[in-house]
Amino acid sequence: MTIGVKKVARPREMSFPESLYLVEIVKGLGVTMGTSFHIVRQEGIKTIEYPEVRRRCLPGSGGSIG
Repeated sequence: MTIGVKKVARPREMSFPESLYLVEIVKGLGVTMGTSFHIVRQEGIKTIEYPEVRRRCLPGSGGSIG
């Protein structure tokens, strides 16, 4: 039985800016900031002031909160 040798090309060396991953960091910050500003701009979101205000359960919903 003969063992074959397969040569694999090495990946090229990264340049200095690529090695800092600046482009990827900026992309990630863009996604994060976009999501944050989208959440901040939403108005009319109903919140529950627990425990001061109690929620009513709908009939037949199976909830046991009274």
